[in-house]
Amino acid sequence: MRIVVIGAAPTGLGVAYRLYQLQKSNVDVAKHVEFIVLEKCITFIDLSYFSQYSDMKSLKRLNEELLILFLLHDLEQSIQQAAQNYSDNDNNNDNNNDNNNDNNNDNNNDNNNDNDNDSVKELSPGGLSRTIMDENGFFWDMGGHITFDHNFPYYTEAICWAINEWNILTRNCQVDISYMFDEKGLHLVPYPVQYAIPLFPASIKKKCLEDLRERLRKPKKLNPSKNFDEWINENFGPTLRNYFFKQYTQKVWTVKPDQMNPVWVGTRVAKIPYEKLEKLCAMDEKHLQVIGIDAKGKLITYENEQNEKVKLNYDILINTGPIDQLIKHTKLCPDLDLKYNKVFVIGVGLIKPINRIAEQFTWLYFPENTVPFYRVTFLSHYGEMTPDNNKYWSILCECAYAINNNDVTEKEITEKTIECLIRKTIISREQIVSVFSIQLSYGYPIPTVNRDNELTRAHKILEKHEIYSRGRFGGWKYEVANQDHCFMQGKEIIDRILLGEPEKVYKNGLSKS
Repeated sequence: MRIVVIGAAPTGLGVAYRLYQLQKSNVDVAKHVEFIVLEKCITFIDLSYFSQYSDMKSLKRLNEELLILFLLHDLEQSIQQAAQNYSDNDNNNDNNNDNNNDNNNDNNNDNNNDNDNDSVKELSPGGLSRTIMDENGFFWDMGGHITFDHNFPYYTEAICWAINEWNILTRNCQVDISYMFDEKGLHLVPYPVQYAIPLFPASIKKKCLEDLRERLRKPKKLNPSKNFDEWINENFGPTLRNYFFKQYTQKVWTVKPDQMNPVWVGTRVAKIPYEKLEKLCAMDEKHLQVIGIDAKGKLITYENEQNEKVKLNYDILINTGPIDQLIKHTKLCPDLDLKYNKVFVIGVGLIKPINRIAEQFTWLYFPENTVPFYRVTFLSHYGEMTPDNNKYWSILCECAYAINNNDVTEKEITEKTIECLIRKTIISREQIVSVFSIQLSYGYPIPTVNRDNELTRAHKILEKHEIYSRGRFGGWKYEVANQDHCFMQGKEIIDRILLGEPEKVYKNGLSKS
């Protein structure tokens, strides 16, 4: 059996790690599985890579090289250099610290403009999971990459096997509500904001409490909420909805709350020696890019580094790129009515001293519409993310826009972000030594009201052709879109295919999974 995975970020890695475990344990159904990953940028990996490790003496090197798979998405600069001499791949590597993962995020190997059917390919692998080094030596995540290990012991075991030491932070994030007080600068309260009602202005606090009392007096509703806006009203009341949830939701998701379903709310309301990894990262690179999928003939067409079209047959296909693009490629059913937004990531590298606010917190939320960013992350807390952490510190800002909103340019958003950071007294202009910006064409998979019906429609036809779509945009479910979720989706789809075990993390909406 040949299993092909499109995309190497967490979902694909979960598949690879689980297959390796099963083969290492001599599980019969896994013995004859041929496994191939097609990373849409430059990476080609197959399970024969693992076969060179047959005894415990080789475990250390396997541990180090598996780490390369986990960190592959974080190494744009190293990979570009290594691609020039990828035949030399025999060096050893130290175990490392890595800072990964929140919102989110993962699995955006195939980007697409709303009115353009041609996929926009990233310049480096990993999509939303990658980290980029700018020309001044600052490292920037494609959003805040935080690994939450409390959800899945299996995931924790896997990442700790690959990486011995982690930079562990105690979360300390707050929300700016200066607009409630009509103040300039920052007025911070603890997050989540619904627990900070006692710190609101007296008049707003009174209204919030009245709303909550009214909710308690009403009999419990039997029918589920029709949309997220209705869910907010039913659980928190109109005051908190109007002062926080409505504007913050629209700011992050770029759609109104009444266009979102309420299903997702249940689970959502240091130094890496990059240079030493270069040669190991170059293993088996062939600059592959998927350009066609023949679902009925079980055939993938990709373009290699010589710009030659190559055909590859498969038995099972696991897709981790956006499912809307998969449907466009396969033409198995009409296009999906799924919504997503784009996110601009703005990084600012600064010379010390660190602002008192930045020293105190890990990240902050900003619901106010006059502030361009919805979240600010003090990235240099996460590890050695600057050229010299004794001299520099860094901030990462995330700004969400509707996919069809082209009214502002990346340059204008960057300028607005810096101006607002200064206005909020988080930084001063004199401190700035580096500015980084990038547009993530696929930012958040929006949980619209009709999302689940559309996904079920897609999975029904895809799985008839033994195509499984999982991951942040492959599965399109934000409630299970963190990197740990996506890794587990990779593990569980292999257990389902080979062992007949049901998936627990991802629900495809079909009667049998």
